[in-house]
Amino acid sequence: MKKILLASLLPAIVGCAGVEPDQAAIAIEEFRAANYDVARQHIERAVDESPEDPDLQAWAELIHHAARIDDARRYVFQGQEQKAITILEDLIHEYGPSETAKSWLDKAKLELCKRKSFLGRDLLDADKLDAAEIQYKEALALWPGYEFAENGLKRIAKLRQRALAKADRNYSEGLRAKEDLRWPKVDYNATASLDSDPHHPGARRLQKTAERELAESRRKLAKTLFDQHSWAAAARRYEQAAKLAKDAGLDWFKDAERLSAEMKVEARADGMFVEAALLINKAKFDEARKTLDKAVKLTKHDLVRANVLEIRLSHKRTEVELQRALELKADGRYDEALDLLRDVAKRSPYSTAAGHIETILEIQTRSEQLYEKAEALEKQGKHDEARSLWRELREINPRFKDGIAGKKLGS
Repeated sequence: MKKILLASLLPAIVGCAGVEPDQAAIAIEEFRAANYDVARQHIERAVDESPEDPDLQAWAELIHHAARIDDARRYVFQGQEQKAITILEDLIHEYGPSETAKSWLDKAKLELCKRKSFLGRDLLDADKLDAAEIQYKEALALWPGYEFAENGLKRIAKLRQRALAKADRNYSEGLRAKEDLRWPKVDYNATASLDSDPHHPGARRLQKTAERELAESRRKLAKTLFDQHSWAAAARRYEQAAKLAKDAGLDWFKDAERLSAEMKVEARADGMFVEAALLINKAKFDEARKTLDKAVKLTKHDLVRANVLEIRLSHKRTEVELQRALELKADGRYDEALDLLRDVAKRSPYSTAAGHIETILEIQTRSEQLYEKAEALEKQGKHDEARSLWRELREINPRFKDGIAGKKLGS
């Protein structure tokens, strides 16, 4: 520990050999004016020029000592108390506890103590008890007995006692719910207990038990929904079961995740099946065919429904197209009716299309026969007999050869 005696150094500095009087004089003048930073700069220049001069070295130590105290004072005013404390503790260790250094050290510690205490209060108001406790303890380490920090620690102790009591109450309620197999309430109370006391000895075990039971319950419900083909609901329940099973450490959670993903795909297919059914009802058969094909590619568990819609599409298309063909037939548009009926017969061989095709072919054959006979009779001059045949042709096939029968009859 070094002792610096200012009185003994004042005469010596004047006679320092080899030192420019300006640097030393300026350093002393600035030192006396309490401009310690400026004094430190000039004394350092003086020492650089005469590094071996013991008196100059002593002055340098004195000025550096004063400048470092001034640095600490400035840090205190800037709210950087920890920097001030580090500087002042180093100075006291090196030179001993001067009154000035100790006074500023106490001020820095008290200010930092207050800062940490106020931070502890803010953290406590935000329910961050552990962080608040750290700040209060650090504050008391700086300034033992500081009442604000001590009161903060007492408040934390009371809050923790209340939290522990609340944790015990929730744990007890959870145990009662367990006896009645009310697993959602067991899980709720166990979780609430752990929120109040993360280290509660029984709440964690109770929570794991509830998670396992809830996971099994969700899996059973998901299976029921699966059997009912409620794909979207089954997907949600399998997803919930997988999460609960994973948290509870049950090894089947991956299987539940897989089934959840499958059910989501089935739900998409289900939507397409519904859309296809609507399109069939609207007789939009080509669109229904495309939608149904997409759904069939997706589904793994609803092939029966796919087959039912396939049959429905075929029957509905046959019904609509057969009705259209009969309308064409009734209108005498036999060629168009035949084209449509042949498509229907090819797609639905057991429909009535074949019978209608046979009837139309008979009409067309009879039409050709009547036409040829009527033409022949006209050439023979047998106009009355020809007219009788033209009337029959007009009756069974008015559109035959652009309505030739009507033209021959003048109507």
